[in-house]
Amino acid sequence: MASSKGLPAHLAAARQRDSNDKLARVEKLRDKIKADAKAGRLSWKYVDQLGLASFCLEAGVSENYLNGKRLREGIKPEIKALIAKLKRQMNEAASEELNPDGAPDTQKLQDLQVQNARLVSMLHAARLQLHSQRQIIKSLRERCAPKVVSLVRD
Repeated sequence: MASSKGLPAHLAAARQRDSNDKLARVEKLRDKIKADAKAGRLSWKYVDQLGLASFCLEAGVSENYLNGKRLREGIKPEIKALIAKLKRQMNEAASEELNPDGAPDTQKLQDLQVQNARLVSMLHAARLQLHSQRQIIKSLRERCAPKVVSLVRD
């Protein structure tokens, strides 16, 4: 007995199970992201990089999975709206961190500049130490390396 697309019934059933499994993964990820957003567990970086393709890959389906006939009209607009809403909420949260007059907090800015200066100085010291240790290793290798002497016979 063949299905409408010419596939045997057992293959059509397996194909349907696979399709339903993929759809369940997409819906599970959608629900997880909604719950994480509600709980405030989403990072700025994650939301900034979130798109339809990355959403699909994270769900374990191909990047173009949501472009299928059945999903294009159903779940894809819902996921696009969810992503847009998350990005809009993150932008609003970022704008709320500014003072009412729209200027950043000067004390916070100064603290960040001091922290940045400390990190730069620590990085510089680490690079200098690494360079000196590499020089020591180089000199030790040269000291212990066998010398190649060419012997010329007449």
